[in-house]
Order: sequence, then C-alpha cells, then structure tokens
Amino acid sequence: YAGRLYEDCNQIVSSHDPAMGERIKMSENGHVTLTLVVDNKGRLADSLQVNLRGFVYGEGEVLLKNLKLSLLEHAEEVFNGMKKTQVSDDYILKDNLSKALKKKVFMKTSKRAICDVIIMRT
Repeated sequence: YAGRLYEDCNQIVSSHDPAMGERIKMSENGHVTLTLVVDNKGRLADSLQVNLRGFVYGEGEVLLKNLKLSLLEHAEEVFNGMKKTQVSDDYILKDNLSKALKKKVFMKTSKRAICDVIIMRT
C-alpha cells in the first residue's frame, strides 16, 4: 500500500480503494434512496418514499422537507411519463428514475448525490 491508509472492517485499505471514494462522495454530496411499489399492471401501488442523507436540514427542517417534496413530485412525474414497457423493465425504470433524481438534486443543491432506486413489485 502507498499513500494514506485507513482501517476499515479490521482491514488496512488504501485511500484509493473504491469504497473509500464512494464514502467520501456520499459525505460531500449526500445520498438519496427512492422506493416504489409497482403493481402487475405497471401502476404505482402505493405512494413513493424518499429517504435523504447528508443534506442540510435548514431551520425547522424546511430545506430538507422542500427537497424531499420536490424529489417525490419529480419522480412521480417521470414514472407517469414512462411507457409500460419501460416500467416493466427494472433496469430501465431504475436508470430513468435515478438519472432524474440526480438532475433534480443538482438543480436544487448543486450537489452530485448518489441515488438508489428500490423497486418492489406486487
């Protein structure tokens, strides 16, 4: 190993380890997780859920609440604008929603958040 070293999970790892880069990115830019439930007809079976980590809350959590509401509305618009063939393909659905969330987060915060999409089907 060369350069800065860290101890993680009882292992010595280099600062160049991919996991270290991802952790640094999450700590600097935040993390968004969107969860959606899709029924067998390709419709939302329940309301979308969004979980935010690493974003400024603002007084009374106003900034965080506004960001969350904006992301939920945008994700639902994107979902409703997709074709049924796109909704039926988990890879395409995740990719479209993740890209849309990343763009929206950047527009609102100037941060390049890591965005994960979790799909549950009924």
